[in-house]
Amino acid sequence: MGIVVDIRKRLESFDLRVSFEAGDETVALLGESGCGKSMTLRCIAGIETPDAGRIVVNGVTYFDAERGIDLSPQKRKTALLFQSYELFPHMTVADNIAAGLVGESAEVRRARVGRELERFGLAELSGRYPLQLSGGQQQRVALARMLAAEPPVLMLDEPFSALDAHLKAGLEQSLSVLFREFSGTVLYVSHDIDEAVRLSDRIAVVERGRVRDFCPAAQLIDRPRSVAALKLSGCKNIFAVEPAGSFQVRIPAWGIELNCGDEVPEGANAAGVRAFRLERADGPGSNAVRVRVAHAIDARFDRTYLLDLVANGPDAADASPTGDAAPVPGATPTVNANQAAGAVPAGARATGSEDQRSSEEASPARSGAWRENRLVWRVSTLSSDEEDLPQVGDELWLRIPPEHLYVVAEGPVAPAR
Repeated sequence: MGIVVDIRKRLESFDLRVSFEAGDETVALLGESGCGKSMTLRCIAGIETPDAGRIVVNGVTYFDAERGIDLSPQKRKTALLFQSYELFPHMTVADNIAAGLVGESAEVRRARVGRELERFGLAELSGRYPLQLSGGQQQRVALARMLAAEPPVLMLDEPFSALDAHLKAGLEQSLSVLFREFSGTVLYVSHDIDEAVRLSDRIAVVERGRVRDFCPAAQLIDRPRSVAALKLSGCKNIFAVEPAGSFQVRIPAWGIELNCGDEVPEGANAAGVRAFRLERADGPGSNAVRVRVAHAIDARFDRTYLLDLVANGPDAADASPTGDAAPVPGATPTVNANQAAGAVPAGARATGSEDQRSSEEASPARSGAWRENRLVWRVSTLSSDEEDLPQVGDELWLRIPPEHLYVVAEGPVAPAR
């Protein structure tokens, strides 16, 4: 038993073409705002109607364009939690929970409402109205209403978007337990990779209405297979590449070749490395690049560096290409490495006015240097002494570990299974 979704719907800016299957598990639909995640849930719930395709839940056909089947939302009995919770302001907590039990006997209604009040710790709030509740309490009421109806599919559309970090952390724990206990498919919409990893069994990466990747969370992090998966899984360094051997790729923007830990896929055209995977190196060597610190930002437990690529001297002249790099699929167009880094000789300090450098640092997207010609490096400040950390303007060598260089090939989008 489970859910089968294979639908198409024409939207204003793209065609929604989503295809996936899921069983008794939690699946996160991960993607940027406006990519079709929420529309997919609305089609499953019957709020929106696809142009073509079919939706089957636990063997029951909810929608089939060819056969003319389109069950009403009431007959589908799916549960969809909106970002705004959609509680009835004139009803008490208990009445809101019972609102989805139309057609059930009074005895069944009382039993299920009591069960959910107990499950979500709402018994003492049963007589209150939504405006008398906190955001977290309102969400618990909305979840209780969903579970009381005993739906075959549980769907949540970014349920934490309106909550502060402290409240979100507590509710994530509650939802994790709820998802494990729920007997059926849970579909969870998010644009937060960490949230998706914590709460889901598998993740469907959605980009412009297409499922680009569909795999367990660990695989998405350790072996992403598309540029969309790289971006949405938090990879900060993405660049265009060309195959240069079975285990090597060439980066046209840098003019160098990198060794890879895995065999290069056919048609490889992009690669990425996570900011925290970059390693300090003593000097030139395999997979080593010379960089200059352009900017640094401190967080609670780490420091993030924005690094300009620097020419590596006469013995590494190829690191200063004269041609433009091929664009990364879905990435912002970028400039040549010489333009971004200034191509200063080895051992030289950066020159130029502070105003020029500050302007570029303040708007890296406008300069086009975020991906191809700059690197983002994250260092733990808990395990490093301040005097050992580089400062703005310093030049250093970094190594890209082959085992953490993710090479992908953008190709036709296949249905997820």
